[in-house]
Amino acid sequence: MYYLKALRKQGYKCKACGVDIKTMHFSFYKYNKQALVEMLKCNNSDILSSYAPNEIFFWVYDKLWENWIDCLCWKCAIKRVKKDLTTPYDIKQVEKDSKQIEEVIENLKSGLGFKTSYISQYAPSLLYPVKRSSIRESIGYDITKFPLKGVDIWNSYEFSTLTSSGKPVTMQLRIIYDADSESIVESKSLKLYLNSFNQSLPTNFLQTIQKDLKSALNAKQVDVILNPKDLSRIQKPVKSYINLDMLDTKNFYYTYNSYIPHTAIQGKPKVQRFMTKSFKSNCRFSGLPDWACAYIEFLPSKYIIKPEDLHRYLVSYRNHNEFHEECCERICYDIIQSVQPIWLRVRLFYTRRGGIDINPIRIYDPYNVYKYDRLKEIEQYKRQIFQ
Repeated sequence: MYYLKALRKQGYKCKACGVDIKTMHFSFYKYNKQALVEMLKCNNSDILSSYAPNEIFFWVYDKLWENWIDCLCWKCAIKRVKKDLTTPYDIKQVEKDSKQIEEVIENLKSGLGFKTSYISQYAPSLLYPVKRSSIRESIGYDITKFPLKGVDIWNSYEFSTLTSSGKPVTMQLRIIYDADSESIVESKSLKLYLNSFNQSLPTNFLQTIQKDLKSALNAKQVDVILNPKDLSRIQKPVKSYINLDMLDTKNFYYTYNSYIPHTAIQGKPKVQRFMTKSFKSNCRFSGLPDWACAYIEFLPSKYIIKPEDLHRYLVSYRNHNEFHEECCERICYDIIQSVQPIWLRVRLFYTRRGGIDINPIRIYDPYNVYKYDRLKEIEQYKRQIFQ
């Protein structure tokens, strides 16, 4: 018997019918394809013809998950799914759903999102890379047309190993790799990998971690820094940024919307700088919330973005399920599409979850005006989160 994870929002009332929402699981082992089609009253059964029964149910679950954002009970959510299924689909939507199913199946194969028995002996095979190309395809842009430079900075606050005498020691690590690596590392797999040093007696463990990550991610350069000094200091936010949290913005939407209104420039273009401590997205695998301090700055060419419009756009990520890096690059792409800036820098400094925080930094500089400098970008990185 197979069970899907419990839906979110338990402890709330259904927005449609008002009943109390309780934790519930779905078992799909008893359904065959025809039964699923009948259960959903789907008029487009040909869409489902190429999928196995369990894949169909994963698709249904994924649709329920999306609709659960509105805090619906199972019955009301199923009604919404039925309505979606009986609406004629175009081929692009079918392809999107197919990729969604494949991704869910692949995630389940990897074991991510489930209760895990931690391995405390060195095991590099625990690293689970995710190709950047598949992430970028989901956003819908071609990296060759909109090249992004930058780094991903990971801080691990709870790394431990043993000395040659068997004495436990605890330290902090910073891991840095470039945005042009072939893959990113899935965060839970990195936690499991770093945990595998707990009962090990490694020699040159920093070089070992560097080598393993370079191999897993197919990265040109990986830096591993021991006990970074700035992790113990609280940094003050840069005052030159407009704090979006201080605005009296209204009419928010909480489902991702790629459109960002723009306004023609009046006068000489000046760099626009914005920040918010209230950026939120959800983990692609688990649906758990991720919180970040977002810094966005760009030099306009013809258009600017009003602070309230950018504020609404960033809040639309509030129920959006994506990786940290994916959110950062999606924001870049949407701003590029909206205002075609001369240069753009987006930094998302996420809070830690499970002892690790992730900080993607992306720069778009097609005219080489910003003059990206990797070392300088890393040196400028400050943990400016919720202080």
